[in-house]
Amino acid sequence: MWRKRGGQVNGRQKQHQLLLFLVLADTGNSLTLHTGLHNTLHTHTHTVFS
Repeated sequence: MWRKRGGQVNGRQKQHQLLLFLVLADTGNSLTLHTGLHNTLHTHTHTVFS
């Protein structure tokens, strides 16, 4: 029983680490995308107003 529970905890920790990694990777991609989008909008706005 204890051994099984320990295994579950271990698996859960690994799952959590993977999830955290995916979230961080996703956040990085979103930031890159957002920055690119912001720069595009910024350039477009400048072109329109100048």
